[in-house]
Amino acid sequence: MGLFDRLYDFGDREQVKTIALRIGVGLQQLLSETDTFQLRGLSSAVRQEIDYMKVLASKLTKESLNCLDVKFAGGKLPYFVFVSKIKEVSDIVVERGGHPLI
Repeated sequence: MGLFDRLYDFGDREQVKTIALRIGVGLQQLLSETDTFQLRGLSSAVRQEIDYMKVLASKLTKESLNCLDVKFAGGKLPYFVFVSKIKEVSDIVVERGGHPLI
């Protein structure tokens, strides 16, 4: 049944990958940003993308999420590792004066 779940979820999985790619670029920009006002604005925008990715990911089965690899910083990461990276960056951003991402 797992193969059929992944075929059924194909469109949503691809959307999650696309959103995750945009989030990855935003996370890299957040890490390099020094201006507090820019950091706050960018962290708000990235937060909206993360919320949208969560909505799309909630439609996927557990097996589809486990098999999902997203691009981040020039490599591919499993989805749940990517979410933990978001949390790490969120902690750094909050420490520097930005808004929390998760």
